[in-house]
Amino acid sequence: MGEDMDWTGQSGAVAWHLIFRHAEDWSETGDMMEAWARAYCGQREDALTARVAELEAALKLIADTDPVDAALDPQRAIRVAAALLSGKERS
Repeated sequence: MGEDMDWTGQSGAVAWHLIFRHAEDWSETGDMMEAWARAYCGQREDALTARVAELEAALKLIADTDPVDAALDPQRAIRVAAALLSGKERS
């Protein structure tokens, strides 16, 4: 199992259960834990990269739309731009 297992999308709880159940020794336990951690961190990194790109687009949109708002209150600018990107009305 271990390295051959596709850990993508597995929660920590499910991974723990599978590792506890199927690892033959401490070495295999470590290998399986490392494989799960690499998959989990990769997923988180992909999600974070996508979110950063979305926020950068939102900031550019609000800066182009209302540069004064963007300069005075960046947090509000992010919320407004995210709403514009998702098609919601501006608040």
